[in-house]
Amino acid sequence: MGQLGRRVDALEAIAEEARLRPYRDFAAELGVPVEEVLAELEAAAAVVNRLVAEGLGVDAIMERCAAHWDIPLDALRRNCEARARKRGVDLTPA
Repeated sequence: MGQLGRRVDALEAIAEEARLRPYRDFAAELGVPVEEVLAELEAAAAVVNRLVAEGLGVDAIMERCAAHWDIPLDALRRNCEARARKRGVDLTPA
């Protein structure tokens, strides 16, 4: 492999680490393996994507997700808002 190939491999490894770092940090916060977090997020994304495909808005999706995971809606909303603020994401409607 030439020098360019090694550089591309190194850049790909850096990009993969950057992609996984937030998930590793989250897993560390929870005290669980990163693979468990990734699997749970994949399952959650499937539920949310199905609801989006049904044409539901954010409020309806939050209501359905809270019911699906059997957690209080206000707790889910607070958790999502706190995590969004921590990551600098604005969840207020446009």
